[in-house]
Amino acid sequence: MKKTLTFVLLAAMLIGMLAGCGSGGTAQTTAAAENETKATLETSAMNVEATGTKGGNVTMGPDSQKKTMVAVASKSFETLDPFFASGAVAARQRTLLWDTLFDMEMGGNEEIGLCAKEWSFSEDGKTVYVEIYDNIHDSENNPINAHDFEWFYNKYLENKTLANLTSLVATGDYTLEIGLKYAYYPGYLHNATQAVVAMAEKAYDPDRFRSDPVTSGQYKAIDFTSGASATFMQTYNYWGDPSRLGKHRAANVDVCRFDVITENSQIETALSTNTIQTADITASIAEDFTKSGDVQVILTAESYPGVFMLNNAPGSVFEGNKALREAVAYAMDYTSMCIAATNGNGSVTGIMGNDSISGYSEDFAKYAYGYDPAKAQEKLAEAGYKSGELTLRYVTNASNSVGVIMEQCMAAVGIKLEIVLLDETQYLTTRQQANDLGWDLLFLQIVPKGFLTNMMVTMCDTNAYAFGSYCGAKDEELWALVDKARYSQSTEDVEAAYAALMDRLYYIPTWNDYGYAGAYSKIEGVVKDVSMELIAQASIFADDYDVYYEG
Repeated sequence: MKKTLTFVLLAAMLIGMLAGCGSGGTAQTTAAAENETKATLETSAMNVEATGTKGGNVTMGPDSQKKTMVAVASKSFETLDPFFASGAVAARQRTLLWDTLFDMEMGGNEEIGLCAKEWSFSEDGKTVYVEIYDNIHDSENNPINAHDFEWFYNKYLENKTLANLTSLVATGDYTLEIGLKYAYYPGYLHNATQAVVAMAEKAYDPDRFRSDPVTSGQYKAIDFTSGASATFMQTYNYWGDPSRLGKHRAANVDVCRFDVITENSQIETALSTNTIQTADITASIAEDFTKSGDVQVILTAESYPGVFMLNNAPGSVFEGNKALREAVAYAMDYTSMCIAATNGNGSVTGIMGNDSISGYSEDFAKYAYGYDPAKAQEKLAEAGYKSGELTLRYVTNASNSVGVIMEQCMAAVGIKLEIVLLDETQYLTTRQQANDLGWDLLFLQIVPKGFLTNMMVTMCDTNAYAFGSYCGAKDEELWALVDKARYSQSTEDVEAAYAALMDRLYYIPTWNDYGYAGAYSKIEGVVKDVSMELIAQASIFADDYDVYYEG
């Protein structure tokens, strides 16, 4: 289905080119002539075979044949303006529309530069000296320099926070000095700066940017209906070199549309009929698709691995008593609790993290604690308690049957369990109180932010995290191992830190929930173990399926 481009587009292109050429000088006249010739040649080429180049720098017009991907936005969005948009949907859209200073290669541990050309660090690792490219521009040819990044940073802070940055200052037209809250470790720089995008200050108009922002990424907005839909198409004027971008940023489709659909039945129908090409789906829909074969089901581990926290704060029952911690670890029937917690859509691991997290290894399974009631009784006696002597308080905000199963498991080995159900506010307050002796066990889903070492830091850093105080028990030897692994990211250092943490058993890893994504069966080349943040980008799909943009 090839179409001929309309001359309306050609006129618009020529008006835009000529408007910026000025008048009166030979140089300007020559430039205008060259632009007109270039436009004529490009238009001739597009009239013959308007397919566009792959990987960016497209040369096609809006009426040419385009390959499109439609993704579901599970929550409504009201604006495209990055100063006000928030949430997972906004993050997915932002990666299409604007480039940032840094990115992460799929499965990698270190940053690659997008707008950043070169960078180095101060001796303490808390200051980054960045040189950016000198040819960054947006979709309307506005140049973007270091002062624009500084402006964006300060403007962003008017409405939101950037917890991992302390400063971002232009030290020249193409140089920046960035202050980090913590000393650099691989991946931290990308996480800290990912909300700071390349935007020209003079191009920003809050009224316009709500629905029609000027962009610096590989895509630009071509249609927006608040709360309903947003359509993005590859820009004619992408500044970057696609060959140096990570695989997950390769722009393999021409148009990416986000449709707000919140009803599961509608999502299932839309996927089955190829009205949409990808969406987060529930376990029941995933089961239907697996049986029918009409839609690919992509299984991913959720990014919040579950652990039980054992209160090791000074004066607690677990402080200095590893045998008691082991008694609890061996007493619990993790399979039954996992089914209760995830409705059967999870898997018992006994290991922190999952294979979507850098630094994770299935080899760590040898450090896991499993269900063994007889061993739990032995450890309880070793800890100095007789059957029925000890009562533990389990504090939770979940009204599922996990606590009841725990209660039965503990009773079977001679430990009484008192279940304390709190509302969300009370629970969040309680778990942040490092010296609170009112609880003995908590269940927590740790946010890894891409790295296993980040999880371990959360558990052991007594200065920055309450969890480090009562679960890391101010263990300086353990912190030294975790800190080393954090900065080196070497396999040996990560395993040494992990082994030490599991040996001390301040946390008990439990299970992971599953996440499901559906993708229409003609889409090929989905990156293995990709998260929905990347699935929703048009960039990761092959381009040989028959869906076309007609607008």
